[in-house]
Amino acid sequence: MSAKKAVVLTFDRLPITLLGCFGNVELMTPNFDRLAARSAVFDAHYAARLPGQCEAADWWTSRHHDRRRSGAERGGDLETVLRSENVRLHLLAEGPHDGPDAAVPAKHDFVRVDGIDGLEAEPEETPFAQLSAEAVRCLDRMSDRPVPELLWLSSRGVPVPWIPPAEYSEFYLEEDDSDEHPGFQCDHPNDRDDAGRDKDLDQRAMLAPGSVSDEAWRDDSDAGFEQYLLSGGQPGDGAPLTLEDWQLSSAVCAGYVALLDHWLGMLLDALEPHLDTGTWLLLVTSGRGISLGERVGLGETCLGIGDEMMRVPLFVCGGEVGPLRTDQLSQSLDVAPTVADWFGAGPEHRRAYDGISLLSLSRGDNVSVQDRTLFYGSARARAVRTSDFCVVADADALRRALAHSGDDRSCAESLPQSSSRLFIKPDDVWCVNDVTVEFPDVRLTLLRSLIEFERGEC
Repeated sequence: MSAKKAVVLTFDRLPITLLGCFGNVELMTPNFDRLAARSAVFDAHYAARLPGQCEAADWWTSRHHDRRRSGAERGGDLETVLRSENVRLHLLAEGPHDGPDAAVPAKHDFVRVDGIDGLEAEPEETPFAQLSAEAVRCLDRMSDRPVPELLWLSSRGVPVPWIPPAEYSEFYLEEDDSDEHPGFQCDHPNDRDDAGRDKDLDQRAMLAPGSVSDEAWRDDSDAGFEQYLLSGGQPGDGAPLTLEDWQLSSAVCAGYVALLDHWLGMLLDALEPHLDTGTWLLLVTSGRGISLGERVGLGETCLGIGDEMMRVPLFVCGGEVGPLRTDQLSQSLDVAPTVADWFGAGPEHRRAYDGISLLSLSRGDNVSVQDRTLFYGSARARAVRTSDFCVVADADALRRALAHSGDDRSCAESLPQSSSRLFIKPDDVWCVNDVTVEFPDVRLTLLRSLIEFERGEC
């Protein structure tokens, strides 16, 4: 039997709402759609933490690093498992990169690939183009070696600020008196109903064709347009964007996603013959989404951990994993046990993880996936999510509750109602309809679960 191979492609940032395979019927992402058509696609996949907290560590260790732990620290990170299974590891990463080097194993092949962004850059000079080209060369070498190997590709995805080459930055900007481009118009949250659902379009298709004229936004020079984007024309820490700024920034971001999609196609061309053999696995995911201003007019309702940031794509294909779509809850912590399972790691290794192997879905293993509870958060908030509800709690209030000497129930009851919000999922996409009053027992149950988790008791 041929040695098993796997390729993992991780993006730091990739907005799920700009991908056709996740419901956007207006933007063109043919290669992400092509990947989805042959993959297990996880529609309810979530990050475990927000930027600044190193999602790379979640992928490699499958452990919640910001929770308290009782007893000895769990072991068994992915690097250790790969070594025990004699799997050769190759790491390719774009540079500079959000993921700290400390999160990436250093005792293996590690190549950092450079590229350039900007309106004057050629598409083939961009970081993901360079990463994909190097990956194709590495795949050629891997296919000739009779040993198990993992190729891990680490991409920034959509950088901040996102300024793709000129032809992509203008792809969704409509020229005056021209139908050359499809045009772009944002679906503003004010066009949504009380539960956060789009009044006119599918709730996952947040972008639609329209008429954002590039002449209305830029002067005659690329330099002027680039300076506009760098000086506040994109979401960031500055003043809130106007609707017009938001539309332009989102259109340019969509252009950067189109750039990523193009070079993903080159990678898929090289991989597809191998994936058909049954001995190769491909996993593609993202560490977080991007807030494109969708909450304009909604206010800060979920303390910075809304679905636009925490819900991310996950594709798994190859081996016995056939095309399917599932709304089973999954999380970034599931990446390491899935890869470990692919290379034959036994249950003694997988029990060390907070996540589970998603290959179990295709094998029909008796794994409790349906009723999973996901925990995630940021410095400002903590959240616990089930298939039906999500409660978001203020992190400071939660810390004060944890200092309480009582049991989990009394700690949960000590949290003021104003310190948490409860939302119905998946219907309330934008977390705008707090249903705490309607479901007080659900709120209390989920808060008890969150306190138990934070104490390291689950």
